[in-house]
Amino acid sequence: MSLHRKDDPVTTWLKNLQRALAPLPGDDSREILAEAREHIAERVASGLPPLKVLSAFGNAETYAQGFVDEYLLNRARSSRRTLPMLRMVVRFAGRSVVAGLGLVCAVISGFFGLWSVGCIAVKIVRPDLVGLWLDLPLSAQHRYEHSQRDFIPLSFGHDHIVFGFQNPPPSFPEYLGAWIYPCMVGIALVSYIALRMSLLLSVKRIRLSNKVQPQRENLA
Repeated sequence: MSLHRKDDPVTTWLKNLQRALAPLPGDDSREILAEAREHIAERVASGLPPLKVLSAFGNAETYAQGFVDEYLLNRARSSRRTLPMLRMVVRFAGRSVVAGLGLVCAVISGFFGLWSVGCIAVKIVRPDLVGLWLDLPLSAQHRYEHSQRDFIPLSFGHDHIVFGFQNPPPSFPEYLGAWIYPCMVGIALVSYIALRMSLLLSVKRIRLSNKVQPQRENLA
């Protein structure tokens, strides 16, 4: 049976495979496509029905996924860039516990990083809304009742500490002043390092735990 008719299921499958392999470099995509075409042609020539041959390969998009996953994982690991690693963790989050945990850690780290940068920006415009407020004396048995919810409330018994953004600001004194800037920069740096570490470890563990392998064994 010819493999070149437009209505032929093999031709349709190969076209779908070609589209699914689009993220790969051209040479790799052409090699995989050529191998698939050759092995399908051999099996059809041996007398097997085309649909039965294609059922052994499965869905074209699913078949291509192994090749694409391996390529993207290797590229993310070699580049060690934050965005490619984040995209890979998001890509695997729905099918890997390791990726899911890594994504949670990345989101938490990213939140604190963005929060600290946001506090710095607000501090520049409205210095009275960002700082460290202490309801002293800490040993006194009293409690400050906030009119609005704290951004990050830290409660110790009957005493209160407010750190970060607060609108309106508390009535008790603010103690850090301009030192809030290095504090927020430190939080941002630690958050970025934590984000990077969680992504690096996640990508590494995804590669090991999933053992991403192209499906060339189906071609044998």
